[in-house]
Amino acid sequence: MSDHLPIVMLQPSEPAEQVLPQPAPAEQVQPLPTPTPEQVRAVEAVFAQQDKESAQVANLLGLYTSGALLHNLVTDSLTPSAEEAKKKPKLKIEEDPEE
Repeated sequence: MSDHLPIVMLQPSEPAEQVLPQPAPAEQVQPLPTPTPEQVRAVEAVFAQQDKESAQVANLLGLYTSGALLHNLVTDSLTPSAEEAKKKPKLKIEEDPEE
């Protein structure tokens, strides 16, 4: 038994022009009128506000990252290294007085 399946292609029953009709012609787009100076100022104000908000978000992200980094630095500096932990003298366990 073969693992291959036969490929069957059916021919359309109608001509291609009827199955896939031509698209309608595109409508003519009229150019936009030149913006007035008030409209230009309004658009600039919107983008200036977005720049200000983006800067504030970036500052907050930087502040959060600085706090997380500071925490990691303090933790690393106060935690003794493995070598220092081995050098510390260990407490002797008190022996039983009966011995």
